[in-house]
Amino acid sequence: MSTDNQRNKPCPCGSGKKHKKCCLNKKPRMSSITMDMGEPMTVNGVKISPTGSIELLKDGIPLVPINAYHDVSFDRTKGPKTLNKTPLDPNKLILNPNHALEKFDRVFAIDTNTKTINDESISVSCVVLCKLSRDRKNSLIAEFLPVHCLEFRNTQGITENTAWRKAIQLITANPSYNANMKFGIIVDSDLGNISSYNNRSKPFYPGLYLPKNIELIYASADTGKEYLANKLISLCDKEATKLLEDIMSNKISNENLHEVNDEPYTHFRLWNA
Repeated sequence: MSTDNQRNKPCPCGSGKKHKKCCLNKKPRMSSITMDMGEPMTVNGVKISPTGSIELLKDGIPLVPINAYHDVSFDRTKGPKTLNKTPLDPNKLILNPNHALEKFDRVFAIDTNTKTINDESISVSCVVLCKLSRDRKNSLIAEFLPVHCLEFRNTQGITENTAWRKAIQLITANPSYNANMKFGIIVDSDLGNISSYNNRSKPFYPGLYLPKNIELIYASADTGKEYLANKLISLCDKEATKLLEDIMSNKISNENLHEVNDEPYTHFRLWNA
């Protein structure tokens, strides 16, 4: 009876669905932390705190990596599926991917959808802003909402990375922007290059490297919504899809759609939430 009651309770992921119709039968999640120590190093101890942070030790002395990532994945026939990949503070290795986002002063998410009609490519990217805080019981509170949608026509090159470039321009041009603040941007593409973009060994866009105070976070938009990063990127996907469908069905006029020059797209329109 208690098992049946648990199955019919709201799912812990917060979807609003019953547990039996949501996460109950999902494939087991695997969490891991990968670290770059910069050079071969012997580790002969690990310290795990009650809050879930870990330290690597060598003869009792803490070791600090150059960089580190928290990964969540699950096994499948064609290979592991990565749900999210979050850069960690090297001085604070966190096992909880939601809490790992607290290293950032602001977290954004951006997702892009593209369709073609009458030989014209239309792309819409939604940008969601998330602010994290703690309540009196020290529980993590996430407040989030869409702030912009970006519309591109006939984009050349990789549309997602073009949208990242535009989003970063908007973030850094905002009057509240402070170069001393840390910003995380959740994306759902280019997983294999995320680490290279974050350590600035590779440009995320031709000729452009990430600003020193901005890092990319990977999260899948189609699964894993029990995690905050995935929930945020899923919201981006939903909002971008809705606006794109309205544009494609001519429910929205081309007012304020501007033709542009010297950009990798022919037209642009900014939608403010």
